[in-house]
Amino acid sequence: MSERECDGFLDSHKWARVASVSPGGEPTVSPVGYVWLGGRLWFYGRATGRRLKDIEAGSRLAICVDDGVGEGEGYTERRGVVVYGTARVVPPGDPVLDRVRAAFAANHFGDSKTDFRRRTHSWIEVTPYRRTSWDYSRIPPGTDRFANGGGR
Repeated sequence: MSERECDGFLDSHKWARVASVSPGGEPTVSPVGYVWLGGRLWFYGRATGRRLKDIEAGSRLAICVDDGVGEGEGYTERRGVVVYGTARVVPPGDPVLDRVRAAFAANHFGDSKTDFRRRTHSWIEVTPYRRTSWDYSRIPPGTDRFANGGGR
């Protein structure tokens, strides 16, 4: 996908899987709700959770957002983006959070004014340094035996 297509794809989705690594080298992956805003990915996570501890220790993140994994979806419906980025815990009073909260609430709850704040959670801002993407619907006929109704 092009940069513009990746931005559109990330903007049109709500859920991702976030991978981080502990200071001891142990990876972890977990699902998060997110919002794509201003070329950055924002998510809300438990302030005492493993992921935030990894981020505070300097872990970079890999974030996967994809389609085509649901019941009845086929091989050629597989597409997605992986965002590689640096992360920071956003201080609670940061003015950017007004925009982020409103965008997240609109995306996840259908109303930008929904107050979903929790004392136990913190905002994470992910600044991408690289992205990779795929879209199996673009595989030319005859070049992949699994595309276009081929093998299993």
